[in-house]
Amino acid sequence: SCQDGISNTFTIVPQALGKEDTLMFENAMCQDIKSENLVSILDGYFTSGGYHLNVNVLLREKLIEAMQNPALYPNLTIRVSGYAVNFSLLTDEQKLDVIARTFHESI
Repeated sequence: SCQDGISNTFTIVPQALGKEDTLMFENAMCQDIKSENLVSILDGYFTSGGYHLNVNVLLREKLIEAMQNPALYPNLTIRVSGYAVNFSLLTDEQKLDVIARTFHESI
């Protein structure tokens, strides 16, 4: 985890869940292993005292585009630590912080 000045944050990147090796595994089996690894990581988080999980499933490119062209995304709503906010109402600094925290790939 890291300290951002607001809260302790924990980011899981897809590469931490397992390497895709098509020579060893069929794609579906690899996805199953990654899913099991994700469940294990989350179980460990909650076993260690974690009590809140906030998940946004977005593309980084979509947020950057929405930041550059807010009129194209008037209803883009994101969840920020338990509350929802219209992305276009955030300051540029807040938007960049959200983009920096966003999970960008699939497992």
